[in-house]
Amino acid sequence: MGLGGSANRKSILISVSAKTSVIICAYNYGRFLPRCLESVMSQTRPVDEIILIVTSFCRVKYIRQEHEGKAAAFNRGFAASEGDLICHLDADDYWLPKKLEETIDVLSETVAGGLTHDAFYVDGQGNFLYGSKPGDNGPHLRRHLSFRDALLMCFTYRPRSGVQGTFGVVNTLCVRRQAVADLLPLPEPLGLAVDGALLLGAARSGLIYLPKRLSAYRHHECNQFVRDPKSLEFQCRLFRWAAQLQGVTGTYERSLLEALALQADVQAAMALNEQPLKTAFKASALPTKLLHLGLIPHWKHFAMPVASLLRWRKIRGALQRGVKLY
Repeated sequence: MGLGGSANRKSILISVSAKTSVIICAYNYGRFLPRCLESVMSQTRPVDEIILIVTSFCRVKYIRQEHEGKAAAFNRGFAASEGDLICHLDADDYWLPKKLEETIDVLSETVAGGLTHDAFYVDGQGNFLYGSKPGDNGPHLRRHLSFRDALLMCFTYRPRSGVQGTFGVVNTLCVRRQAVADLLPLPEPLGLAVDGALLLGAARSGLIYLPKRLSAYRHHECNQFVRDPKSLEFQCRLFRWAAQLQGVTGTYERSLLEALALQADVQAAMALNEQPLKTAFKASALPTKLLHLGLIPHWKHFAMPVASLLRWRKIRGALQRGVKLY
């Protein structure tokens, strides 16, 4: 699913000399910022410009604004950038030296809207987490993903008959300006879901998945996305917003986005312990939606209604006390 005919697709071929902009959003991540900037400035393929958006909580200020949310910060950074390729990087993460070189080499051979790769995980002190380390992510070849493929890989619990495999985490994206320019400015209610918006926007013209860990994703005590229970609400808004995008016209794709929004909505309600009966009813509809799409649900999709009810304090308390519920 592209943004136009062959003439438009040909016009967004990127040469190895394309100008590259890196947009870095920093909110209370001052102690990680030097490592982040050092990793960008030491790339084997030099970056053309760095747009640093910081809030009033940071000492280093290039573009300063009050804390209005990540989407607002990215919008300002995108408006100030001039690159043909746009990379997004959070101030607490960092790149390996050849990240940009390898990304541009691949994008120069394709008309895809962007590229995503894998990442390794580190803690606040830089120690590796979850057994992940830099380098290739197994003997996998790079893949060209359609918009539908990208959606199927967005499920938290991936349907067994859907597209399988790992997918790039946040801060692994490089997108063509022309492939996402119509999305900007991003709606501020998307909040922390900026990466998802860029990913789905670029995927309308196809997306390259490169199975290499070329950047570090840091898990620490101040993580905005990992620690914020409302991150699932941002995801729900993302999928509903994506269903209205220009170029997303297929009934199947819209139904997939509806299923993704439902899954995120249920998980958000479970995380916040809200309306367990209503949440369980919503969750019970998800396996049916997936089956109608020709997908075999993950077993956890069937377990979500029960899990929703078990979060109800009264029922959970009764079970803990051994009280019969019938």
